[in-house]
Amino acid sequence: MIPAQISVDFIPQRRRMSMSGMLIMSAGLVALGWTYTDFQDSNVSTELLNLSISRYSQREANATPTLSPVDAEEVAEATRELSTPWSRLLVDLELAARDSEKNIALLEIAPDKDKRNVRITGEARSLPHVLNYVSRLQSAQSIRFPILETHEIQVSDKDRPVRFVVLAEWRIEG
Repeated sequence: MIPAQISVDFIPQRRRMSMSGMLIMSAGLVALGWTYTDFQDSNVSTELLNLSISRYSQREANATPTLSPVDAEEVAEATRELSTPWSRLLVDLELAARDSEKNIALLEIAPDKDKRNVRITGEARSLPHVLNYVSRLQSAQSIRFPILETHEIQVSDKDRPVRFVVLAEWRIEG
């Protein structure tokens, strides 16, 4: 018996790359190049956007808005009007109208903040309803001294409602 030959090779032989391996590698390199180019384009676009944002911000910071004295006065008046505490007045008027069991319809509420008064125009089914409404307003927190200024029966309407105007002092908190 002849012993089999043992080949001990500590340096393996290189295998040649197949054609499909070469195609896959070249496709990967093309995709890598394309991705790198797209990445560079994105970086350039981002830098251009940042530059335009900084120019716009700088232009806005340098442009100080100037208001004419008339505009400044209008802004101050609008601020005063918006800071007026309307809610307490409106709640009191709504409660008084609700207590009248739908016999009162408010047509106009004209508050005058400078004079601290309010003019309330409405319609009622009858004069006793108007008087009850005025007496209910006397217990309201936001108005004082409600006075029935005028009342008139609307003869042109078939229901003949009473149109009335109540003038009261407005308690403005703050």
